[in-house]
Amino acid sequence: MNRTTLRRVAAAGASVAMIATGTTVAAGTATAADTTCQPTKNFTGSGIIVEQTADKAEVVPGGTITYQTRVSRGSGIWMLKEVGQFHDPALALDNSRLNVWNLIGGQKWGATHLNNDPAKNLYWERGGGWDMTGGNYAILETTYKVSDDVQPGTQLVSGVQARPVGWDSQEWPTTGACVTVRDKNPVETVTGSLDSSGLGSVNTASTGMFGSATNPTGSVTDVINGIDFGKILGAAMGS
Repeated sequence: MNRTTLRRVAAAGASVAMIATGTTVAAGTATAADTTCQPTKNFTGSGIIVEQTADKAEVVPGGTITYQTRVSRGSGIWMLKEVGQFHDPALALDNSRLNVWNLIGGQKWGATHLNNDPAKNLYWERGGGWDMTGGNYAILETTYKVSDDVQPGTQLVSGVQARPVGWDSQEWPTTGACVTVRDKNPVETVTGSLDSSGLGSVNTASTGMFGSATNPTGSVTDVINGIDFGKILGAAMGS
């Protein structure tokens, strides 16, 4: 049994255990709702049209968020030299890519070579000058991992940086997408702590516990019966 299957078994078993005991499994919510914190932000500044979108409205500690920062031309005649994103200090960059107009192939995705200003919590991509005519645009996509110790209720506010050729950098550090950190629900807590309980590292080589393809000595039922979900859930829920 591989690691993914085991995590699914554990999650399913945890859900069954909570249903049997009358425990409600909620999706998990932030500590306080705030309609001003939205995962999509649109605005126009100095003739620059900006849309920044996060792939989710809420995230748990240790989770991931993917942002798309889209810049296009609203007025004037200019080419874009830089596009960037300000991020919350609780986020660590995982990967990125860039979508700009190319002479060969038109609008398409490509690799990034990001610049970084740690003092500003800013990542940006620089080019020779991307064409913004005819509805062309630039999208910087960035994926971050959320710190494990960020507190539920925290609002992760992003911002936007853009620089047309011949301009100074235009910066809106806190005028972008906002994502709220929420508590993990019991199932997320259990599946997220399999490593610490010694289950997350189990793989197909662990035949002593789960048997092998030629001589199976275990089953899913045995695995479930061998896991004390009461203890795991009790620890996860602070009981």
